[in-house]
Amino acid sequence: MDAAELQRLVDEDDVEGLLRATSVEEVADAWWRWVLRDRSPDAEGFDEPDWWAVEIWHGERIYQVPDTAHALIRALAERVPEGAHLGRLGAGPIENCIGSDEASLGWVEEEAGRSENFRTALASVWVSDLPDEAFLRVQDAAGTELAWPPVPDRPRPQRP
Repeated sequence: MDAAELQRLVDEDDVEGLLRATSVEEVADAWWRWVLRDRSPDAEGFDEPDWWAVEIWHGERIYQVPDTAHALIRALAERVPEGAHLGRLGAGPIENCIGSDEASLGWVEEEAGRSENFRTALASVWVSDLPDEAFLRVQDAAGTELAWPPVPDRPRPQRP
């Protein structure tokens, strides 16, 4: 499928149409190509042929269809190219998909238990906006201490 047509579908926030036009694997491959592409520090990247695979995560629809978002993240974790830094996956799509509800936390725990790449990427998330117990569950799933940015009036969550 032509990159301009894929970009049009993303611009329309038509996640379903996008996945009829291409596969989750191609979305993942295009995302990684864009992430790994060398560009000048002042380049925007919005006119590059793989930008659609990054921009899909900037819309609302992808987060309204968690099964689709999770399938795309699974493909991203499974298709990591050589030389890629998994922190980009964690600090981007994974971090944006983590919620404090049981379904979201269960998904995080399941994927972390299933995929070393997901678990490694998960170590890069900043989820200081989660309730304490949810934060601790994500941290446990990552298997390492997560970053805790300075949060006014909120100490780092600790187990009792």
